[in-house]
Amino acid sequence: MLAIVVADVNFFLDAAISDRADVVGVIFFVLFGLYGLQSLRTRRDPGMLVSVLGAAVALGMMLLREADVWDRGYIPPYLVFIAFVVAGHLLRGSRRAEA
Repeated sequence: MLAIVVADVNFFLDAAISDRADVVGVIFFVLFGLYGLQSLRTRRDPGMLVSVLGAAVALGMMLLREADVWDRGYIPPYLVFIAFVVAGHLLRGSRRAEA
């Protein structure tokens, strides 16, 4: 849910101040990745590992967009991130069901 809010903020700032608004996405993915890494230090959760990987991939996509190397818009990084988080959540749920 938070990723959707950040994507909306990114959209409105993009409309107002152009591509410099992508820094919102970069900061979001970095902060989520740091949160996830901190969480992984305290407990080994493969679902969180998948989510952190998603943040890293989305961050890479956003940085490539910023560098004008690979620009498919600002939405794909968020979609990739959300897909990884959902996959991590499903992995977490399936591991609980096995236990």
